Amino acid sequence: VCRELDYLRVKGKTMPTRIYELLDYSDKPGKTEQILKYEQALQSYRDGNFKQAAAYFRELSDNAAKVMLDRCDYLLKNPPEKWDGILTLEVK
Repeated sequence: VCRELDYLRVKGKTMPTRIYELLDYSDKPGKTEQILKYEQALQSYRDGNFKQAAAYFRELSDNAAKVMLDRCDYLLKNPPEKWDGILTLEVK
């Protein structure tokens, strides 16, 4: 069982890369509630609705959600001129 964490563009590259987290080994179909909540938060983030995304990420209590919450807070204070839903990392 895994979840998509983010879609990032690294410095010097134009094509973004999807980042996933392995959560568990399971043969049961379907997604957990935690994964569904994270996906909802991630969609709000990608849509540029950082305030709503932050509220969703705040409901989750894991490290990935904390990173994304911090990123939402940063983007709320420093709105991007042009947002395509993909964060470009400035360091390698």
